[in-house]
Amino acid sequence: MCGNNSVGVGVTVHGMVDPVNYESRFSTPVRLRFDEDKPSRQTWGITDSQEALFPHGGQNQFLLQLIRHKTLVLEFSYYEKAPRTVTFDLSGLNDSLKSLGIDIEAEVAARKALERTMESTDREKKNAAIEAFVGAHTEIGKNIAAQIEHCKNKNFPTDFCWEPADRSGPWGPFPTVAIATKYAMEHYKEHN
Repeated sequence: MCGNNSVGVGVTVHGMVDPVNYESRFSTPVRLRFDEDKPSRQTWGITDSQEALFPHGGQNQFLLQLIRHKTLVLEFSYYEKAPRTVTFDLSGLNDSLKSLGIDIEAEVAARKALERTMESTDREKKNAAIEAFVGAHTEIGKNIAAQIEHCKNKNFPTDFCWEPADRSGPWGPFPTVAIATKYAMEHYKEHN
């Protein structure tokens, strides 16, 4: 799937794909195996037409796996039928894509750069929300907003840490900005 200067991947199966359940009718369980690797179970998306499926959530990793392996075995189910297995020959895929002007590794790198940009924008929005929460017109509010950010510890990439100006931290991880802000406010009240 190509369009709008981006690349995606999907499998058209020419029949109605079996959903997880009625509430999750746009998701389906699949098993897949690259080369001789151990098979893995995943949940893929189903298109609106119900006749195609696609990996969602880990598409960058999946695209890279496609160009780094020689075969893909995919198991899925049609609606109310036994599972079906399809084998794809991936040898030469990367060269074929490059001849069409599609560089998967460059595409994935561009997506990751965009994600980092979005995270930065989200952090700026969160800092603005913190300033509003504690009183944007106070000096304490401005200081706290500047000191709370995503933790630098790779074990807590989605949590927030507070790095106080008095160097008594870093403190955290905190699951939300609001909780980090609460602790920061308590610290300022006790020490000022």
